[in-house]
Amino acid sequence: MCSITALAHLRAAVLFFLDISGSCGYTIAQQAALFHSIKSLFMNKPLIIICNKADLQPLDGISEEDMN
Repeated sequence: MCSITALAHLRAAVLFFLDISGSCGYTIAQQAALFHSIKSLFMNKPLIIICNKADLQPLDGISEEDMN
């Protein structure tokens, strides 16, 4: 949490990497919950969400629930 708080004070863009394959040990829902819990810290910064590992899990194979 200290590193997240430090990011809030930097003058830079924030990249949030989302592992859509689930091979990181967290589901897409858990990763999305983390994003939603910290996104308010980055309201005044450019924020880019990156879907990582699309070679392991194509976007068209993701459930409707995880897409929302």
